[in-house]
Amino acid sequence: MIRRYYKKPELIISRAMRYSSNNRGFTLVETILYIGIVSLILVAFISVALSISRSRAKTGVVAEVTYNAKHALNIIESHIRAADDVVSPAEGVTNTSLEVDMPGTPDNVVFDVSGGALRLTQGVASPVPIITNEVSVTSISFENLAASGEKDNIKIILGIEYANPGSMEYTYSKTFT
Repeated sequence: MIRRYYKKPELIISRAMRYSSNNRGFTLVETILYIGIVSLILVAFISVALSISRSRAKTGVVAEVTYNAKHALNIIESHIRAADDVVSPAEGVTNTSLEVDMPGTPDNVVFDVSGGALRLTQGVASPVPIITNEVSVTSISFENLAASGEKDNIKIILGIEYANPGSMEYTYSKTFT
């Protein structure tokens, strides 16, 4: 006859309860590992967020400079095309201001730079800035490439930079022709 020994069910349950009742929380090592892993994930997330923020700000600076330059050049170009004549600069001369004779008005239109602002002045009226105060003109030249007796042909070179007095991180400048 074969004897089988069976453990009483109460004995098995009490052993399981004993093991589970001793494991109520985390050990110190588990807690330190958890804090370390969460810290690494947070540092990585914050680094990526800061990098995206900086990149977005720099892209905004480039866009602001480009927009202002294109806007200013479009205004100047439209006035040159609509003008009867270019008064200044004369043929073959380079100047830092441009004066055009507009049809139907006794007043000429002048483009010049004062204090970093590109301005449009019509006759004796007050000058009007044609760029925002977020950018500053670093250089401008108007060259009349036309030969004597030919239609005026103006070459414009415009140097413009982002006016950011506080931080050098977002400095950007470009020359447009």
